[in-house]
Amino acid sequence: IGTYNGHNGVIWHLDITKDSKYMISCSGDMSCLVWDVMNGNIITRISETGIPKYVSINGDNIVIACDPISKRSRSYITIYSLEKIISGDTIPNYKFVETEQIRATTISLINDETLLITYDNGFVKKLNLKTSEYFMEKNIHSDSIKSICLSNDKKNFLTSSLDKTAKIIDIDTFEELAC
Repeated sequence: IGTYNGHNGVIWHLDITKDSKYMISCSGDMSCLVWDVMNGNIITRISETGIPKYVSINGDNIVIACDPISKRSRSYITIYSLEKIISGDTIPNYKFVETEQIRATTISLINDETLLITYDNGFVKKLNLKTSEYFMEKNIHSDSIKSICLSNDKKNFLTSSLDKTAKIIDIDTFEELAC
């Protein structure tokens, strides 16, 4: 069918819009590319100061989790407007820098105010985007969480971890429903 050429580093993650019109890829070259899915053309390049490792698209919101590039820097999360990005505006609407030396491994918007974040230490946290404060957190795995998937109704989420387990978690209480 075709290829998407444009990065100069490893591709860590990608996501596609619900209408399959745009795709965003995160790369070790410290950039994210917004692609036109049909023709493979690059629409916009987002340059980051960290290493973009995970991207999640929810409606008009693009959420990107970036790893630090040194021991002195921190991992961070940025949120962009897809509409603005397509028009060339690469200034984030929101940026949250971690205060601890932990790495966010996955991210997912629950709604316009709440971000679900998983970490390399097995924790999952909810972040209030208006206050930039965590309001819920729990250690649900004994090792790094590598994947997350929200249910269609956003009442539960599924995680998989390097601890060799997958868990279904209630999104409101973080109660383990199945392992």
